[in-house]
Amino acid sequence: MTEEDKSIYQAPDSELVTESQGDVNISRFTAWAVFGLGILTGGIYGAYWLYSRGQQLNAVSERKFPANVALGFIILSILYTVVSAVAGESGIFAAILGILFLAYIATYIYLVFTFKKCLSGHTGIKLGGVLTFFFSSIYFQYKINQYIDSQSDA
Repeated sequence: MTEEDKSIYQAPDSELVTESQGDVNISRFTAWAVFGLGILTGGIYGAYWLYSRGQQLNAVSERKFPANVALGFIILSILYTVVSAVAGESGIFAAILGILFLAYIATYIYLVFTFKKCLSGHTGIKLGGVLTFFFSSIYFQYKINQYIDSQSDA
């Protein structure tokens, strides 16, 4: 075999260029789908959304989102949903639900405002505190979509 024949069977050398979405590495997804999936899953999708988008944000941001805490939040969300579904009139279930609820709320506030700080620090997006608290994943996805659209227009 000659040197020319060997080159036929080699993979071509080229740079892989992907379509850029600005400097944010978070995928564009409709906020309505985030809302619908949140309703269908009883709020568990919101916890998953924070985890998955936090992982994507960690890949490009200097400020790190605590992915391990977000994973624990998903487990806490599932546990709270299951316990509240099977809870009866027993006082022990009420106590467990109360503790889970307090842990859920504290973790939610910590994660949502940490994500807000990481996202606004990396992209410069202005995010409101009240909308962050009440609509977290839907609001974040809406603002991310706005940012991606503004980057593609520029």
